[in-house]
Amino acid sequence: MFLIDCGEGTQDRLKSFDVKWNRINQIFISHLHGDHIFGLPGLLSTFHLNHRERKLQIITPIGLKEPLQLLLNTAGEKLSFEIEWIELNHVGALKVWENERIEVVAVPLDHRISTYGYIFQEKEHPRKILVDELSKFPQLNHHQLRSLKKGESVTLEDGVVVPNEWVTEKQLQTRSYAYWSDTRFHAEYASFLTGITVLYHEATFLHALQEKAIMTYHSTAKEAAELAQICEVGTLLVGHYSSRYASILDHEKEAKEVFPNSIAVEEGQSFRIS
Repeated sequence: MFLIDCGEGTQDRLKSFDVKWNRINQIFISHLHGDHIFGLPGLLSTFHLNHRERKLQIITPIGLKEPLQLLLNTAGEKLSFEIEWIELNHVGALKVWENERIEVVAVPLDHRISTYGYIFQEKEHPRKILVDELSKFPQLNHHQLRSLKKGESVTLEDGVVVPNEWVTEKQLQTRSYAYWSDTRFHAEYASFLTGITVLYHEATFLHALQEKAIMTYHSTAKEAAELAQICEVGTLLVGHYSSRYASILDHEKEAKEVFPNSIAVEEGQSFRIS
């Protein structure tokens, strides 16, 4: 379970929506504006008060570690758990975290301060063995079968090469999720986002305020949809709305006119990535 950004009120939202926050071991921060980080000191204190012992990883643009530590020190907090800081200060896409199932790539975005989008990419599933085809090669051993499931071709003792595609097939499509907030629109993001299963993209303004979006380094719902269309993503989720809008229905309508599989998201909704 990953937490992406931690604005003021995050703890209340976690409780309201019955999120098992004790399972959070990684927090990804997009940038250091207050609406994305002001809930972090309180959340860390709550972890401490609940006697957390597991290490917490915080992946963040450089600049958060020192002021946060100063605040905790001022409050006399010596945390009961270790924080591992993974600080970002790079250009281009960079893998910043992984386990056996998922890898996470950070990509610089175009905002007023250093900002990163995150792509959560499922790793390839083991390939399915085609039993009938496999029977043609009875000399394959257990080690070679494992290699085939990993997508590798193998060489038999007599030098015969068994291409992977002869005896296996892809079992499941890998899934991916991209979090793109806050940023101005750039079609060039397609080099990172093409084929993404679910894209969350900020849509601070409607397109009537495109000039304001450009000036404030944000995007419109139409622009988010245009990027989704260019990238041929599966589903577009738009959010991060300006408080000037009383309803998000217009955001969804504007996005759908360009990319039909668009959803204007609200707090508390959940979506399956498939």
